[in-house]
Amino acid sequence: MQSFHLKRLTLLTLALAFVASCGSVDNAEKKAKPKKEELDELYTFEGLADDFSLIFSNSKIRVDSSEPGSTVRVVRNYEEPKEMMRATWIATVAQLHYPRKNANGTPRLALTELQSDWLAILANAQSLNLNTIIFQVSPTLDAFYASKHRPWSAMINPQNRQGVAPEWAGRFDLIEWMIEETHQRGMEFHAWFNPYRVTADTRMHQATASDPLAHILNQLDTNNFARQHPDAAYLFVDNKVYLDPGSAKTQAHIQAVIGEFIARYDVDAIHFDDYFYPYPVWVNGEKVSFRNTTLDHDNFRDNPRNFRFSEQTQSPRYQQEVEKWRKDNNDQMVKHVANVIAQHNATTGKAVQWGISPFGVWEHFDIDRRGTFTRIYASSSRRDIYADTLKWAQEETIDYIIPQVYWHFESTVAPYSTITYWWQHALRKSRTQLIIGHPNFKTNQEWENYHEITNQLRYNARFPKIQGSAFFSYNDLVPAQGTSRAAIIRNKEIQALGEHMQTITPNPPRPWLDQKETLPLQNLQFNARDKLITFQDALDNDSRFYLVYGVKGMEKTLLLMVGRNKKSIAQSLSLRNINLDGYETLSISIKDFAGVEGLSQSMNL
Repeated sequence: MQSFHLKRLTLLTLALAFVASCGSVDNAEKKAKPKKEELDELYTFEGLADDFSLIFSNSKIRVDSSEPGSTVRVVRNYEEPKEMMRATWIATVAQLHYPRKNANGTPRLALTELQSDWLAILANAQSLNLNTIIFQVSPTLDAFYASKHRPWSAMINPQNRQGVAPEWAGRFDLIEWMIEETHQRGMEFHAWFNPYRVTADTRMHQATASDPLAHILNQLDTNNFARQHPDAAYLFVDNKVYLDPGSAKTQAHIQAVIGEFIARYDVDAIHFDDYFYPYPVWVNGEKVSFRNTTLDHDNFRDNPRNFRFSEQTQSPRYQQEVEKWRKDNNDQMVKHVANVIAQHNATTGKAVQWGISPFGVWEHFDIDRRGTFTRIYASSSRRDIYADTLKWAQEETIDYIIPQVYWHFESTVAPYSTITYWWQHALRKSRTQLIIGHPNFKTNQEWENYHEITNQLRYNARFPKIQGSAFFSYNDLVPAQGTSRAAIIRNKEIQALGEHMQTITPNPPRPWLDQKETLPLQNLQFNARDKLITFQDALDNDSRFYLVYGVKGMEKTLLLMVGRNKKSIAQSLSLRNINLDGYETLSISIKDFAGVEGLSQSMNL
């Protein structure tokens, strides 16, 4: 088996060259007998073999000399699973994806525009058979809804100023409407918050100000938590302001924000992304990490908990203790949010999930033997931003995790296969659901193979632990106009994704969140002339979605997944636009708030 440079193949379709899903990791185990726990960490990407199979080189385990590399295999025949998350992120920071924009770049902020654009987003998501929308409700310590704890976002009003309520705010709840419309189309709505980020616009910074932090905070709304509590915030060298996770005030604020939101809105999940402590940045040719600063010195002194504070900030003891303290700050925040959600679920009978989408690399093997064989100079969540994401998932503090594996199979820094295999192996004993985040926004030269992400889906299909995919970003799931190289790549990638997502697919269940018994539907009838299903469902029943199947013999095909009418016992589902030819009967089942599907009830055609 010979490898050759992958650049020669970047625009070739691999679809006809997939090999059987039997992975060479198993072959290497038979030959070298390493510990099972170490298998994933022993391979880095090498290239493609002549038979188009993917190859890892092997630098840690000796293999048979006749085999120059260890093959990373993808499934030959991709079969869409019955249940998997298919998500996309919709960012509101800097109005990236919403509100939508006119051709001249101006945001579409009228209520009718916001509504019509949201319906268009949902229609496009439905056409791709997505089932989850991750929507950023709070990008920079602000809100797209009326909140006691955070001011209105500048991104939602024409004045582009924080704290200014939209003209429709007193008569219409946009987020409530968006959630309901999303549910009606059989999709979950995950509310995305940024817990610590105060500002994202570096233009607010003025280096000549006598107090640069105060200068920025004074530009924020008077109801902004950071402006009210400047001792809980700091200005990093990237000229952005963040809340200090070590402040008890910060921790209490985050809990209050999440508690308020889930008490008001019928949301499916609370979602945080990869922003915790600031990432390292380059300043004047020098890499500056948060560990090189003492920005949280005072809060460490005032709130050390069980860690040992020292005024000797350059001492090894201080460095060791402050780094453990910072990790624990994030640990405590994640646990506190989990407790807020758990209490809400126990009180209301709901099943709100708690999910995080961290940076793809947890830690490097050279720093922690549990980590991945990735380049030590690259970023990692645990070391650089003090986010022990593996711990949260292994201890099941969170319900799902979406590592942002934003690298391709060719990457020499962090190969896709290396990272993805590591995650599924690390979480093999955890109930925390593993979803992989894919960067469909990338269209540069390294991503010219528009089958790259569908190849990643085929690789994921080898591992039952991987229960779905999320795509960043939504904008890059919308067909591009024009004939530029980037537009061609995007459009062909969307087409390839569509070929791999042809069926309606519900989210996987979370039985540990199930709080209530689901009652059967009453007075179930099918009107063949009108192609209409009618029935009754109690208002307090544990029913989120209805799933309608066409049945022929032992085969069931999911034809429709819709949300229930939350205000009525009487329900009706139209099948007018669905071809029922060839089916013998219909069946319907309930998907409850925890995603658990109940028993089917049958109807004659």
